[in-house]
Amino acid sequence: MSEGIHDSDRPTEAAAPSATRGRLRLHAQSCTSCMLCVRECPAWCIGLTAENRVDESATAGGGRKPRTTLALTEFTVDYGLCMYCGICVDVCPFDCLSWDDDSTPANARRSDLVHDLPALEGPAGQR
Repeated sequence: MSEGIHDSDRPTEAAAPSATRGRLRLHAQSCTSCMLCVRECPAWCIGLTAENRVDESATAGGGRKPRTTLALTEFTVDYGLCMYCGICVDVCPFDCLSWDDDSTPANARRSDLVHDLPALEGPAGQR
């Protein structure tokens, strides 16, 4: 009898390793557009656009200068470039980014690997 792997010894379905990361999820309401995730990404796969918004409630009491804040308008992740290293998740000071168990779906076109804000927020913006 020959030594080696027999067909009966092989698993019928390939199981994903437990240490794999799925796709990124974004909690947009917590994002301050600080750009740390964008700057620290070694693959430059994250795009972020924000606009200045004036907070009128901060100036209601007097002649103070209006307070401005950055508001997230666009956030993209290019999974064709992403190395799944997790640095973006680690450096986010507000825990806006997290890993989801869902895997990134395979796509026939390269452009389909770029996920935008609605796709990253997941179903009903759940975290």
